[in-house]
Amino acid sequence: MTIEEAQNFYKTDTMQYDFNCRENFKPWFKKAFEDGKNSYLDIQGLNRLVNKLVSWYEFKFPDIELDKPGCIDRRFENTPDISNYMDNEQLRYRLKHGEREAMDCNYRTGSGYLGHDEKWYAGLELSKNGVNIWDISISLDGKLASRCREKYHIPVETIEQFYDALKFSDEFDLEDMKACIDLHKSDTILRDFIIDAVRNALLYSHNTIPEYGKIRADEFTKDMLELYPDIHLNAKCENEIVIPEIIDGKVKQKSFIKRLIGRGKNEESSNIRKY
Repeated sequence: MTIEEAQNFYKTDTMQYDFNCRENFKPWFKKAFEDGKNSYLDIQGLNRLVNKLVSWYEFKFPDIELDKPGCIDRRFENTPDISNYMDNEQLRYRLKHGEREAMDCNYRTGSGYLGHDEKWYAGLELSKNGVNIWDISISLDGKLASRCREKYHIPVETIEQFYDALKFSDEFDLEDMKACIDLHKSDTILRDFIIDAVRNALLYSHNTIPEYGKIRADEFTKDMLELYPDIHLNAKCENEIVIPEIIDGKVKQKSFIKRLIGRGKNEESSNIRKY
């Protein structure tokens, strides 16, 4: 990529990595986490998390490692590569509690987490005619605790299935259960926004060049799919770098190569969210 191409590429930056600049994000965020349904992070906290994740991947894959063979500075040719030690568990270990929870998207309720059977659960009450009749425990991945299923003879496994089985009944107060499900849905959508922001930030980072930013964005995407297989990715960031060219005063576009270093190509994924 020439200097002119890089300059033209950066002109396409709409700062989608800054949540203050994302169109329509703030209204969605305010509505999704209203009425006591609190997000783990506010807008500034989200931006700090994005910056932290970008820094991690720029340290994990330094420019000198991504340079073409023969361009390596001989002063570092015997320097051990620590990238393999900077795995997903090390990354999660270095996040603050709220940042880690925002990424993990565990099911949660107002009562917080309770521990029993060597696992963590969220507590939920089910009322009938204003009287609490069942105390339900939900695992962090949304499954009903086996002891609750056995005690109350519940024939389904997940909180969503339980809600679907009861939602047409007028006997039960399902507001808390629905709030739990809706909050989890908002948490997962917010995580998709965070991941999309980090990919944009890596791609448009001025700490490096676009080619290396693309490699880091790909590596970040691969790690996130390993950690969170149910994420949805923005198709706009998925395949290639688009570089605008100024020809005769008009902007034309051409696509840069998908991957400059042979780390394996991304397969077409069902995790593509078309925003």
